[in-house]
This record gives sequence, structure tokens and C-alpha cells, in this order.
Amino acid sequence: MSLNRFIHWSEQFANGNVTGVFVARRRQALKSTLMALAGYHAPYFIAAISLCMGFQPFGTKPFFYLYFYTVLTNLFAYVLILRAGQITHRFLYWQTVFQLVAWLIMFAFYALLMAENRSVALIFAMMTFVFVALIGSLREGLTLCIGVVLSYLFVVNVGERFFGQPVNVVSETVSLGAFLMVSLYLTMMGRSMRLSRDKARDTKLHLQKAQNELNVAMSQLERKARTDELTGLDNRRQGRETLESIQEKVDNGSIKATLMLLDIDHFKQINDQHGHDIGDLVLKKVADELSKLKRDNDMLARWGGEEFLIAWPQLSLESSIRVAERLRVAIDELPIQTGAVSVRVSFSAGLAEMVPGSDPDSIIKQADEYLYQAKQSGRNRVCGPPVAQGSK
Repeated sequence: MSLNRFIHWSEQFANGNVTGVFVARRRQALKSTLMALAGYHAPYFIAAISLCMGFQPFGTKPFFYLYFYTVLTNLFAYVLILRAGQITHRFLYWQTVFQLVAWLIMFAFYALLMAENRSVALIFAMMTFVFVALIGSLREGLTLCIGVVLSYLFVVNVGERFFGQPVNVVSETVSLGAFLMVSLYLTMMGRSMRLSRDKARDTKLHLQKAQNELNVAMSQLERKARTDELTGLDNRRQGRETLESIQEKVDNGSIKATLMLLDIDHFKQINDQHGHDIGDLVLKKVADELSKLKRDNDMLARWGGEEFLIAWPQLSLESSIRVAERLRVAIDELPIQTGAVSVRVSFSAGLAEMVPGSDPDSIIKQADEYLYQAKQSGRNRVCGPPVAQGSK
């Protein structure tokens, strides 16, 4: 079983389906604890070899007790992390303090049990120091360094005074000095690596933020390129693309479709009499009313000037004339008033059926011809192919 799989299994065993924003932080803490526990076996392996070779100043039991202490404290830390509801930075800080204190106790007793070979404990302390230097903070590294030195000096004093352990001052000084130099070097190197890592992470986050902002800006530009600024409807470009998509479905025989080209009656007179602001208001009101009356899959676009284009997928020519008439009545009854100005609006429209093998331009041209017919017939009406004639 891999380390990640064991962590995932233990999370499910303890909490069921693990979710939430703290999952990644918790898994990293669990992984670090298990890696530390695995690393702690190295000094006990050396101790076991020493015991087998007859080095037993205190016998075998103290080593077994110390080993169980090491395993139990790490398992306790693992379970504590596993059961925590929220892995906050404060929680991780105190969890790290607990593990460092537990490790320093283990280090002191291990150095004491190794007697005159206690300097080997400094070598294994270096393993832990590398781990802390790489993932911990500068303060944690310096604290561990000071803790190791003080613990080691305490063990040397206790071993000599109470257990009669021989002390070679030169050897102990050299070993402790070497540890100090290497540990301080590792602390500085770890700090430099963390700064580089943090800088790279910040750069990555900055680039991701810039990319997201660029994507949003591109999306907004794309919407603007496909949307009529005044009415908020699809513009001619987007409308043509939608028509082409509908025509493909018509060609496949999967749907029927009809389109209507409408033009607001006497729009030039409205602009001339009331000004372009009122003209813009009329266009907005008409667009809003048409939008309210369309289905979700209908296409509605401002085709240019006072012209609008509507396409009705899944609607036959016979049905579309009834829908077109409802729209005509709704616009004819639409109240448009601003201040003292009141405007009555109507539209004329031409219908055309989208048939297989045709193209949007020819269908629009046909609808435009019927629109011209509606204008010539008195306006405020819908004209189309013979099946739709007589509509008003």
C-alpha cells in the first residue's frame, strides 16, 4: 500500500467522505508525520546493531521503551491531525511544537542510552534538521538547533555525573561544533530555498490571476463583439452564426424553422420629431418586449438600424404567422412614454420558411421582399408566402 493510499484510507475510516478546503493541508501534515516516523527508525536500527554486538550499557529494555514512546507520540500526532475538523495555520503551529518537543525528548534519551557513542545521535539529528530546514520556518530551524545543543550538553553532563560515562572533551567539542556549522548552513540554505519556492508560487499565482483576468476580458470582448450595445440583443454577426446553425439542422431534416424580418414603421419620423434619444428608447423598448415574448431556443437579433430578425426553430410556417401576429399586436399596444413625449410604435414584417438546401442569405432576402410588401400594403402588418397571406 502506497503512502498516499494509506492516508486516503485512514481519512475515510475516520471521517467517511473527506471534503472541504482543509483536505490538502491535512494530507500534507499526515504525510509529513508518517515520513518523520519512518525516518525515526534509522537510529533504532543502529541501536539494534549495537545491542547485537554486545553494546548494552543500560540493557535492551530502555531502547524498547524509547522506541515505543517514539511510535506512540507520532501515532498520537497522526490521529490528532486526522480527527481535527479544521487544519488551520494555528493548529499546524502547535502540532509542530508538540512533535519537536517529543523529538527532543527522544533525542536526549537516545543520546544518553548510547553512552560514549552518543555523538551518533547528532548524525541522526541532522536527518531531522534537514527535514525541518526544508519545510519549516527559520524560527523552527533555529529553535531545533538550540534545543539539540542544550539537550546534548545536558546529556553529556548527566551521563558523566550520574552514570559514569566517559567524556572526551575534544571529540564532543568537534562533534557538536560540526553539528552547529552544518545545521546553521542547512538553516540558511532551507530559508533560501523556501524564499525561492514562495517567490515561484507567488509568481505562479500572479500569472494565474493575470490569465484569469485576461480570460474574463477576452470573454467580455467576445460578448461585445456578438452583442448589440444599445439593445443587448445578438448583433448581426451572432445572428448570422445562429441562423447557419439552424439551417444545418433544417438541412438534416431534424427540424422545421421559420424566420421573420421586421422593421419599425416610420422610425425616421420618430427620430426627426423627437430626437435620437427617443429613437434609441423606442429601439430598447421594442427589443425588451420581443425578448419577453420569445422562447429560450428562439433567435432574436438586431439586424441593423430599426430592423430585427427573429428565427423560430421547431415552428412551421403556419404556426409562425400566429406567433408573428401576437408580436405585432404586442408592439402596437406597447406604451412608450418619457416625460411629456408619448410615442406609438408598430412594425411591418416579412416571413420566410427555412427549407433544406437553402442558405440564410436567400431566406433573408425572401423575408425582406415580403417585408417590402407589408410596407406597401399599409404597414403594421405581417406578410409572407401564400399560406400566410391575409394576415394583418
